[in-house]
Amino acid sequence: MVMLPSRQEGFTVIELMIVLLVVGVLATIAAPSFSGMIAKNRVKAASSNLHLSLLKARSEAAKRNASITVSPNAGGWVSGWRVLAGATVLAQEGPVSGVTITTDPNPLPSVVYLSSGRTQGGASVTFEVEDSGDILPDRDLRCVVLSLSGMPAVKEGPC
Repeated sequence: MVMLPSRQEGFTVIELMIVLLVVGVLATIAAPSFSGMIAKNRVKAASSNLHLSLLKARSEAAKRNASITVSPNAGGWVSGWRVLAGATVLAQEGPVSGVTITTDPNPLPSVVYLSSGRTQGGASVTFEVEDSGDILPDRDLRCVVLSLSGMPAVKEGPC
């Protein structure tokens, strides 16, 4: 019986090092784009949550035939907000990290929806939500606008 030499299978250390080097270079290139994507998603989520809270407040005001208030937590809008029917909390949003929220008129103590669905005072209100870090060279902005009728809308870009 003739014995054939056994074949070795697997990777050499040099091949493994080359693969790790290529993976490391690709990860280094991809990391900044991931942080930019995360920052954009934070801004998008914060503006969407604010928009949904305002829609809920407007809907509840019409449904209950009563005034509904959307007010910031202590520390401002970036610390979160509550949707209130009198003293009853209907919805609550926690602190928003990585974004800043500015309002016009500034400071905006709260938004009060009347039973008609319009805001108290009838003025147009804007919330500008932007990335608070230095991650993006061109900062991502979203604007939540309350029209004179009280209907909230979100648009990309400055207010």
